[in-house]
Amino acid sequence: MDEASAFKYCGNLGKRLGLDALKISGRIRTEERLEIRAAESFITLPGQMPADLSGRPRMAQGPDVTLRLQAVRLGTNILLGMSCAPVCPVGMRLKKISPYKSTVLVTHAGESCGYIADDLGCERKTFEYHRMRVQKGYAEPALQEEFRKLLGMLE
Repeated sequence: MDEASAFKYCGNLGKRLGLDALKISGRIRTEERLEIRAAESFITLPGQMPADLSGRPRMAQGPDVTLRLQAVRLGTNILLGMSCAPVCPVGMRLKKISPYKSTVLVTHAGESCGYIADDLGCERKTFEYHRMRVQKGYAEPALQEEFRKLLGMLE
């Protein structure tokens, strides 16, 4: 995509986001009293060395990776924060474990440990897989389990 097309594309995305914001703004309601609760935890997962900058994979075992996880409940709304960037399918599965209809994932909350690829991405050797610092198969189950615990603490 050339620079002019990319600029036009970004402008169109901005307009779309603006229209979406206007569409939902009428449904926003304020509350006189709002209960706020929060919980935080850390999980340590086995690490691997990501690919080097030349693009050649270098997936040797690396130092363990610690993820910081946070959950904040604002009334009936939930913010789930994590110090990583899960690919969209992983994020959508994390949202589904929440019993709250309005659940938002906040990625790169604090110091980031990088990408979290899903099994399909690992199988297809995607960019996220090659840049991932957590060993394949560990992150998503651990994130799901820990977020369930955090959500339980917010009840």
